[in-house]
Amino acid sequence: MGSNQQYFKASLKSDTKQQFDLVSFNLANFDERLLNYVAELYGGISLNIWRGQAKLQIIVADFRYELPATTTSRVVDLRSEQTTLHVGDSYLFYHEDLAENFCIQEQLDRSKILLVDYDEPRRLQSAALMELPQTPNDLRQLFKTYEFERVLLKFNYDNLTIDQIPDERIFKNVLKYVYQHPGLTIASYNLANKYLETNESTLKFIFRVFF
Repeated sequence: MGSNQQYFKASLKSDTKQQFDLVSFNLANFDERLLNYVAELYGGISLNIWRGQAKLQIIVADFRYELPATTTSRVVDLRSEQTTLHVGDSYLFYHEDLAENFCIQEQLDRSKILLVDYDEPRRLQSAALMELPQTPNDLRQLFKTYEFERVLLKFNYDNLTIDQIPDERIFKNVLKYVYQHPGLTIASYNLANKYLETNESTLKFIFRVFF
């Protein structure tokens, strides 16, 4: 609701079929893509009187997210989910630039972002693997280094379906462009997406293949 979509409202039914409204005026910790993962919400009950009609409503102060209680597996496949989850305790990356971009984009606490370090074994409670390991050996080494209570397979940064993978012609065009324009950043290459017939996701995928 609101001119800038700054408020949230939903209608809920109790077990006795009584209906009441749920209203939030603080969306700092709310993401509609995460509705399936709302474990608890915190707020207070108030009475909303409109045109002589009185109705119970809950004013929500905050949300807490977690995986559904029915999810008991130690390895959870979340690759088809549209959102980068807020249910993990930590997020594992191989590349620092991608980790930093993700942290800024999702406005996460930097302490939750971890770079894979095979020389630093540690125990992690609920960790999301955000980048696809480049080889099967990388994945095996990851599980040798870290002891996971639960692993969330997200792999955001190589999440292309088969029909989205660029064809050989586009790979050649990108490689030719790289040789002609050495030393550019990924942001600079993105400016040429229209010319290269790519987008940010396919461009990152192509660079992963080249590396």
